[in-house]
Amino acid sequence: MTIDFEYAVCTAAVGGSTSAAASCLRDRFHIVPLPDETAPLSTQPEKDDPATKSEFERLGEEPQLPLWKEFWLFVVENKAWWMVPILLAVGLIGVLAVLGSTGAAPFIYPLF
Repeated sequence: MTIDFEYAVCTAAVGGSTSAAASCLRDRFHIVPLPDETAPLSTQPEKDDPATKSEFERLGEEPQLPLWKEFWLFVVENKAWWMVPILLAVGLIGVLAVLGSTGAAPFIYPLF
């Protein structure tokens, strides 16, 4: 459907009034009018004003947590305590793999 067809439908629905047809088009396409550019700048909200920011924007500006802290918060908030032994085992295997390629390898091999 084109805008011309939609405009004709809206014009026919409201009885030929162009302002009512424009209002009908705004409602059908969820068009938000632009802010008044002639208004004084003091009435328009600041982009960096914390009061006008959404919760998503405010949370995006917070500093990121370290990886280990994110895992810990995930385990605590979701009560996924069964993941703790798995994460410890994976971490221990990772430490042994790193130490196995260093000068500490002769001291690690007798453990197995």
